[in-house]
Amino acid sequence: MKKVIKHMKVVLIKDVTNIGETGQIKDVRPGFARNFLFPSKLAVSQNDPQVRELIKKKSQEKQKEKIKQDGESQIFNKISSKKFIFKVKADKYGKLYGSVGPKEISKKTGLDEQLFKVHYKELGEYKLPVTIADKKAEILIEIQKE
Repeated sequence: MKKVIKHMKVVLIKDVTNIGETGQIKDVRPGFARNFLFPSKLAVSQNDPQVRELIKKKSQEKQKEKIKQDGESQIFNKISSKKFIFKVKADKYGKLYGSVGPKEISKKTGLDEQLFKVHYKELGEYKLPVTIADKKAEILIEIQKE
């Protein structure tokens, strides 16, 4: 007489809708595992040697993410109350010869260039809204005549 397996444990390699997220151990029907999850490379058997590598890789990714968030919050605290001054050439009416753009601002602040989109072409003070690590801040920049 054949033993009927009602459920088997699998470890998900990728996120599967209505089943679970990467790295979770789930009980699924054997047919679902054999016919869908294993061929699609969405999961592996809990006894598979790949599981150890998967768990190790997931813990390394969590550590990297934590380090990244800590670094972003340090940058946020450093720039949130600081004023950046740009000295550029301008005419007597306050119009710049050229502009202060995302490249110059990112170089001076140490932030990513994609956070800034506007080119400033006149002298003055500007408040730039920035979102870092889900926190919103305003950076003050002042453009002065050289």
